[in-house]
Amino acid sequence: MTWIKKLQIQHVALFALLILFIVGHAKPIADPDVWWHLKTGLDIIDTGQVPREDRYTFSNMGHEWIAHEWLAEVIYAFLYKAGGYHGLVVINIIVLGLISTMAFHVCYRRTKGNLTWSVIAVLFIAVILSNFWTFRPHMFGYLFFTAYLFILYQYENGQDYLIFLPLLMLLWVNSHGSYIMGIILMGFHLVAHLVDFHLGRYRGKKWPAGKRKKFLLALGTVVLATLLNPNTYHIWLYPFTTVDAEMIVENIEEWMAPNFHHIRFQVFALLLAGVIFSLLLSPKKISVNDGVYLLAFTALTMFGGRNMALFALACFPIGVEHASEIWPFGGLKTVNFAAVNWVLVAVLLVVGILNWPVFASIEDYGDPQEYPVGAVEFIIQHQLKGRIFNDYNWAGYILWKCFPENRPFIDGRTDIFVDRVLPDYVKIIEARQGAYEILMQYDPDYILVPPDVPLNTLLKDKKDWRLIYHDPVANLFAQGR
Repeated sequence: MTWIKKLQIQHVALFALLILFIVGHAKPIADPDVWWHLKTGLDIIDTGQVPREDRYTFSNMGHEWIAHEWLAEVIYAFLYKAGGYHGLVVINIIVLGLISTMAFHVCYRRTKGNLTWSVIAVLFIAVILSNFWTFRPHMFGYLFFTAYLFILYQYENGQDYLIFLPLLMLLWVNSHGSYIMGIILMGFHLVAHLVDFHLGRYRGKKWPAGKRKKFLLALGTVVLATLLNPNTYHIWLYPFTTVDAEMIVENIEEWMAPNFHHIRFQVFALLLAGVIFSLLLSPKKISVNDGVYLLAFTALTMFGGRNMALFALACFPIGVEHASEIWPFGGLKTVNFAAVNWVLVAVLLVVGILNWPVFASIEDYGDPQEYPVGAVEFIIQHQLKGRIFNDYNWAGYILWKCFPENRPFIDGRTDIFVDRVLPDYVKIIEARQGAYEILMQYDPDYILVPPDVPLNTLLKDKKDWRLIYHDPVANLFAQGR
């Protein structure tokens, strides 16, 4: 049968990525924000309303909240209700598959059909993105970002799919704050084609007036589409208030600049060097747009490590295009045998089945070494109710297990805490001068923190607080009234 012979090595590579994703999610959840995102989505489904103010924490109750990720949270919550943990895995497999397919197509076109380099690029993209594979709205952000890259590249090469950009933006602006990158990408392409430009190896080609007007119309429609969200024009302020917040950038790990002592950033540095050397050694001209991409997304990554996923999606296709000019090998074509490919698929399928998540409840994937599982069970068993000053990374788990009987002090929605609560949290948890007075102004009933934070030492000297539970992961203090 002809369909049997059509299975090619690029299909095997994509299937391998999906199996890798399954394997990655057969382990406990390490991302602490998954819990509150899922909780928010379930609450939106139950109430039929997108929240406009904080109702989860006792420290910030009633504070305005721009719930900019509500659509992605509802999708995750709906699939969790329908299929449990397996539903979450399935939707992320679909998202990853779409990202990989579009990225492969762009690389294949850029390298003029070089299968080897296209597969290598997609694998490298997967390596970088694997640091962010989790059940959070940013997965949809990566999907829409890749779709914009795909459509814009097609437009550069004579295929017009601009009509889809406003619809994608409508979904993007309601799913993740990275929607602003869609407008920025379009701005890059527009500026790069305003005039003819030649300087050394750099080139820019002016678009004809008709093509430029059509693009401007699409850009204007995309900007208008950003207003179609529950927060209307207020959504425009969100990306800038978050990025510009010094307290967030200095204290929240995913927003910090890359620490090249960590292996994931060392891998990024090697891949960045590979892209740069490919451009330097390649005889091919460098388009203005590609040069802007490389500079902009390298700078973004150096500003915040979480942006290296955007760098990989935007810049690896550029790198392999030039690498294929230096070394145009096509090794995969020589081993592209249907029988071998089917054997590989069969092996991968067995690996996927063996690693398919066993449990349907997300609670079974709460790592007792990462979350205060024992302490929370103690709270539930003893029916302890009230306000809990918590470690930042534990709020989502507390909300998932204990809300509304217990409310945490702070959670991962850093944008609503940056003006007051987050600075106070840092002072309290680190037991800085005046920390106890600040703590008591919030009047918590319980304190749940890791045993190694300085706050423990401060509390042990206070007669108003007593340790009622402890294990290697968490200490639980109760205020004695």
